[in-house]
Amino acid sequence: MKFQDYYQTLGITRSATKEEISKAYRKLARKFHPDVNKEKTAEDKFKQISEAYEVLKDPEKRKLYNELGENWKAGQDFKPPPGWEDLFAQSFQGQNFNQGNFRSSGGTGSGSRRTNRQANTGGGFSFGADGNNGPGFSDFFQSLFGGSAAGGRTGGSNQNNPNTTESPKPAPKPIEVFVSIDEIVNQAKKTIRLNITKTNPFGSKEVSTKNLTFKIPDSMSDGRLIKIKGKAGEANPEIVLKLKVSPDSRSRIDGNNIISMLPLTPSEAVLGGKFEYSIFSSTYNLNIPAKTSSGKTFRLKGKGLPLKEGARGDLLVEVRIVIPDTLSEEEIELYKKLSEISTFKARNI
Repeated sequence: MKFQDYYQTLGITRSATKEEISKAYRKLARKFHPDVNKEKTAEDKFKQISEAYEVLKDPEKRKLYNELGENWKAGQDFKPPPGWEDLFAQSFQGQNFNQGNFRSSGGTGSGSRRTNRQANTGGGFSFGADGNNGPGFSDFFQSLFGGSAAGGRTGGSNQNNPNTTESPKPAPKPIEVFVSIDEIVNQAKKTIRLNITKTNPFGSKEVSTKNLTFKIPDSMSDGRLIKIKGKAGEANPEIVLKLKVSPDSRSRIDGNNIISMLPLTPSEAVLGGKFEYSIFSSTYNLNIPAKTSSGKTFRLKGKGLPLKEGARGDLLVEVRIVIPDTLSEEEIELYKKLSEISTFKARNI
């Protein structure tokens, strides 16, 4: 195993400041990034730069690395000095390297041909600046940082160690999407536009838009969560939507049923008749008996919310007697005459 002079790799002195380290890293990363530099050696050079930065940007890692002294030269055969394991464990006691900056991603040496590509950057390469060790870090790195304080250094990938666990990925935050009752009844396909933010190879954030189409599920309820899996390699492998029912002036959801309002004039309610009722992209012919009071409900079976296996709830049509905002003088006189001859007393019911 060869000693890696991380300071020489970045072209800086051992007294370089954190800002100088970052500046040197970014300059070299831009130059050798495999998405920019197509030379065959660019990928290996980029890995060396990322590995050096991974160590030197972290004060604890850098301090531990500096404990090796200044007598080592790049390319010399290297073995950790006696007592290194004890120094390593004492320096990082209580830290879990599987969940922090010391998590190994499975590169077990220079013989590994895995690249540092990451699916969540759309095929780009990670600079390693997010604190996660990239695949393909050297044996030298693994000999220094490839283990856990609790069990000693493993000298290899944590993926092959049954006693270690990767930190769970945080659950994606649900995105609220409002859907109308009409869309729910018809199980419509809905398209929404999402803003996707990702970091480009040079560390800058880029915002793009993406159209996402999904079908409204059956057994829909307010606040229901649905998961939509993206295509392999996309920046957002899984998106969670929280479906909210939009307010509707005519209808409301009641369990598996829908209650909708049927407005009638006073004369229509008194005389009754056949009425055409259009709602949710459908039209129904309703027979309303004479002398129907406001609040009377008529049930249309199987015309409500879609349920599993093709079943549906009911549509409950509720009569509501309405009067016009304006009345002619003639209409007012007729109502006056009606009130004089009518013996019906509403408040005696």
